[in-house]
Amino acid sequence: MISATIAPVVFGAADITGLPITVLLAAAGVLLMLVFLVWLKRQLSGEPPLPYRPVSSLLTQAEAVFYRALLKATDGSKLVILAKVRLRDLVDIPKGTDSPQRHHGKVMAKHVDFVLCDLQTLRPLLVIELDDRSHLRRDRMERDAFVNRVMATINLPIWHIQCNGKYPVADLQRGIAERTAGAFAAAQ
Repeated sequence: MISATIAPVVFGAADITGLPITVLLAAAGVLLMLVFLVWLKRQLSGEPPLPYRPVSSLLTQAEAVFYRALLKATDGSKLVILAKVRLRDLVDIPKGTDSPQRHHGKVMAKHVDFVLCDLQTLRPLLVIELDDRSHLRRDRMERDAFVNRVMATINLPIWHIQCNGKYPVADLQRGIAERTAGAFAAAQ
């Protein structure tokens, strides 16, 4: 019959614990079982993995071309360019407004392409929309009309620029100055 204790001589190592090998094996088995149960619980009760992946760029290729031209046009000015700004971040819905949730919903999921702001205060001075072929669709025209109405309501100029890949810096500077009533020139 095999003894419950294995002599250190058999393994060539010292018996540190003095415990029978069966007790050590049982403890190791219990520990492994606990680790497995914790892992299994996380797998079964945890939320499923999220399907998100990072985008390669915040801007489309056409927007990036325009953005680089806009950077040159505003270089040295006291303007900052913000991209893909939610419409909701440009407006305030005062307390006491009838159906505030309805108005909130109309501006929450829409964004504008670019907003030029005062560098010091970040006060929006001009909204710029880069219009590609998609803006010829009926739904986009309705969306653009709504955004234009919102901008007129809050007295924030909006400039629709046709997407063509060529944006002369002098033309952009002149257009910005005209639409911001000189705020751009004063900010330089």
